[in-house]
Amino acid sequence: MRPITIAMIMSLFGALLFGAGFFLGRQTTDLNSAGINAGSSSESNENDPGLNLSSARRLGSTARNSERGDRSNRQEDRDHDGPKPDDEDKRSSKEVIDEIKEKIAAGDRHGIQESLGYLWRKSPGSMSEEEIADWAKLLREGDPRYTHEVAHAFMRAAGAKGAKEVLKIVLDEDMPLEIRREFLHSFNALKPDQVPQVTPLLEDFLVSSPGRELSRTAAHIYGRIQGKDGFSKLLNLMNQKPEVRTESVYDALGELGGTGDASKLLDLIDTNISQREKRSLLHAAGRMAARSGDHQMLLDLIQSPPQGFSKRELARALGDAAQSAPLSFFEKALLETKGDRQAQAALAEAIAHRGGREALDLLMESASNPDVGLDQRALAHALSEFQGSEVIPEVMELLKNTTDPEQYEPLTRSLLQHGTSDQIDTLIKELNEGSNRTLQRAIAETLSHSEIDLGVDRYIELINNSNDHQVQEQLSEALRRGSDHDPDYLNNLLQNTENQQARIALLKALEETSQPAPINQLAQGLTQTQEDRELWQYSRLLSGRGDQGMQQINQYLNNESYGGHRHAVLEGLLESRSIHTEAGKKVALDVAQYSNSHHLRNHAIRGLAERGDSSLVPEFAAILAQEKNEDVRTTIQEAIQELSPSK
Repeated sequence: MRPITIAMIMSLFGALLFGAGFFLGRQTTDLNSAGINAGSSSESNENDPGLNLSSARRLGSTARNSERGDRSNRQEDRDHDGPKPDDEDKRSSKEVIDEIKEKIAAGDRHGIQESLGYLWRKSPGSMSEEEIADWAKLLREGDPRYTHEVAHAFMRAAGAKGAKEVLKIVLDEDMPLEIRREFLHSFNALKPDQVPQVTPLLEDFLVSSPGRELSRTAAHIYGRIQGKDGFSKLLNLMNQKPEVRTESVYDALGELGGTGDASKLLDLIDTNISQREKRSLLHAAGRMAARSGDHQMLLDLIQSPPQGFSKRELARALGDAAQSAPLSFFEKALLETKGDRQAQAALAEAIAHRGGREALDLLMESASNPDVGLDQRALAHALSEFQGSEVIPEVMELLKNTTDPEQYEPLTRSLLQHGTSDQIDTLIKELNEGSNRTLQRAIAETLSHSEIDLGVDRYIELINNSNDHQVQEQLSEALRRGSDHDPDYLNNLLQNTENQQARIALLKALEETSQPAPINQLAQGLTQTQEDRELWQYSRLLSGRGDQGMQQINQYLNNESYGGHRHAVLEGLLESRSIHTEAGKKVALDVAQYSNSHHLRNHAIRGLAERGDSSLVPEFAAILAQEKNEDVRTTIQEAIQELSPSK
């Protein structure tokens, strides 16, 4: 026997390392071909293995948020060869499906992907009809959180026969749209030699006009799986099959086209297509030209728009498409559109969406340069589109120097969104103490739509200090839209507030809470106020408080001493959700039949008829039989005619 030397030991050790490396490499390849990646497990919900459409939407948004953003991932799916067929796996499809079902129930995403290696290891297109039917059933009935993984693996293994089953699911209108689109994306898993067999199926699908979103997704996928011939084949498809939704094809062409393809698409602008289709075509051509760096073509289009298009439409379409273009393109485009305020406004907005210091400087220089002449209103609106605090100094300077009401709203909106607390306080001080009523109204209106919550006390203070009804209304709306308020605190303020506008604001806020004011407090407010808008609000609150609330409204409506104020209370009931309940309808019908005021009876009949409830026709007929006033009788007859089914 030969003596064992150090060299022999090292050689044996090296062989062992090589073998281990080969084994691990083989396993890694198997896992990769099953679709496993380091980030996928983070999307699973270990504690909630049941149906979770929100999880599916999050999964779907990763794949579908941008048709162009995931191109590399889809290409990887097509080019992914996977491991060689594994003859040692003797399990049947049904056994693997049962295994996957168990792992789905356990929320085991990693385990599901491991089991799907069974499909990835199959020779493409080798599945039997029975196997395809079994897997298609799993796809249709399975947890949508795992649609992406299962559908991709199935499509690779099943080929054209599987594609037919997938398209049947895509056409199922009972399934959520985002899941149907995810099934369409599974076509990206096909190998290049499978594509010719599947192409006719996708063509038939596009011809069937499955709806805008599905057509758009299918057109993108059709082009992608064709590889380098995607642009020409999509263009040919549109020419050969006019039934295909052309807007969807244009959208896909805009992502697939390369250098020189934009001009091919623009050749279609003068063909017999609709204005809407031409607009889609321009957007697509603009994206292609911007991506290939042909910015002169974009400028030529803006300078000489195709027939039927204004410079503004071109500026908006191409400005949106040219987000990757250098700022010098926008600088030249602003020069080309001098004198066309709307076109420059569209370009300024596109510049603002790019963001950054250079874009901001370009806007400010364009506004101060008479050779460009960017309109100050367009500048104000563009500044409001900027995201971030770097725009605030320019906003404040413009706000300080302008007297144009059209600029107030966008500038105050920008300041409220991105300003510091001190800057926002300065703006609120203007609302509280300033003398510019137009600016105050703009600030209040912006607050009513803003996410900023100044707090109950601050809003009530501002309402108390204002004598402008419009400002008070907007601040009241801002208070109502604020964060979840403490109902006890609102009730306490309501009892101790004399200002009618402030009380109305508090009542609106109370209507949004889960614990509205006590019945006795609302009833007291109803009988003590003489302000119709406040009465209307009290009525709405009481109408939502069940039988006791309805009783208070009914007592008020039957009390003649309240006179014309009863109309406000009745209107509050008619405009509340409770008017659709039996209790609400009964109170209104009692007014229609028994009120001493024929004006109030008329009001009740018209209000009930406007709700479109045909079940009231017999009630109206009974009231008509005893009504003496001709005006009310006419109203009832019109209501019956309006609500009766047409013959």
